[in-house]
Amino acid sequence: MRRRPIPRVLLLVAAALALVPAAALANRMSLFELRTQGLMVFDVLVESNMSLSNGLIDAYDGCYALRVAGTEVLTPSVTFLFAGRGVQSPRIDVGGETKVSRQVYVPADADWARYYDLIVNTSKSARTVTVELYGNLGSDSSTKVTATSDDDLQVEASDAWLATDDFADGDGDPALAHVYRRQGSKLSPTRVTLDMDNLSIQWELKLPPQGRAALLFFAVQTKNGAEAVRLARDLTKLEAGAKAHLSPEDLRLVRN
Repeated sequence: MRRRPIPRVLLLVAAALALVPAAALANRMSLFELRTQGLMVFDVLVESNMSLSNGLIDAYDGCYALRVAGTEVLTPSVTFLFAGRGVQSPRIDVGGETKVSRQVYVPADADWARYYDLIVNTSKSARTVTVELYGNLGSDSSTKVTATSDDDLQVEASDAWLATDDFADGDGDPALAHVYRRQGSKLSPTRVTLDMDNLSIQWELKLPPQGRAALLFFAVQTKNGAEAVRLARDLTKLEAGAKAHLSPEDLRLVRN
C-alpha cells in the first residue's frame, strides 16, 4: 500500500512540541521546567501565577509571584517562546483598568531566569499602581543574607540586588540572588523585605494615560555564593545576554 505524505502542518506541530520539555506537557502544562548548563532547574508554574515552584533542591517554594494594585496576577494560559526557552502569558485583566502580561526567559548557558512584567493602563487618566513581586524561598529558618549590592548585608530598597542562601555555602539549597534594579535606573523599590524566607519587593509604578510600563527582574540560582554574587553584579549592567529577545521598545518601557 502506498503511504500518504504527512501534512506539512503536522510536521511543524511535531517539531514545535519537540522543543518543549516533557514536564511542560504534563499536568495540562501546569509546570514548565527548564534546565541550564550549570544543571540548575527553573520550573515555572504556568497555569497558576508563573512563580518558580521548587528549583533545584528546594531553592524555592513558589517564588516571584506578582501582585498589581492589590490583585494577584494569575495566568491560565501561556505561549511558548524562544525555541522553548521562554514562556509568556496573554494580557490579563486584573481590574481597576489595568492589564498585565508576564514573560519568563531562561538561557541555556547561564544560571538565571528573567522576568519581564508589562503593566498596561487602559484608562484615559495617568495613574500610579502598586506592584509587588513576592514569594517563598526554600531555605526556611536557615535563610540568611550573604551579600547585597552595597556590601552591608542589610535588606534595603536602595540596593540593586541581594543574595541569600541556607546554612552552608555549596551544600544544601542552592545559592540565590534576586536582582531588582539595573545600573542607571531612577526607579528604586519603595520597599524590600525578607521575613525568614518570605521575600517581597514593592514598587510604585507611574503609568501615563492608556500607557505601558515594564519591570525587569532576574532570579539567580547557582551552586555557590560567589557565583551568585558575580552573576548579580553582571546582570545589573544589562549587557547582551541579559537583554536577549527584548526589543528596543521592550527595553524602553523598563522602569527599574
